Amino acid sequence: MTVGAAEASKTMVHQHKLQAWQAQQLVMQAQARAGLQASSVGTQA
Repeated sequence: MTVGAAEASKTMVHQHKLQAWQAQQLVMQAQARAGLQASSVGTQA
């Protein structure tokens, strides 16, 4: 493997990890919002 190919694969792995982390954050935010909505509905009822 050339140096360029090694660097390219490193960059791809890093981007993949970053995307996975961002997706995880979005899921957590969505769950938090759903939880807040559920609790506010519960207090109103």
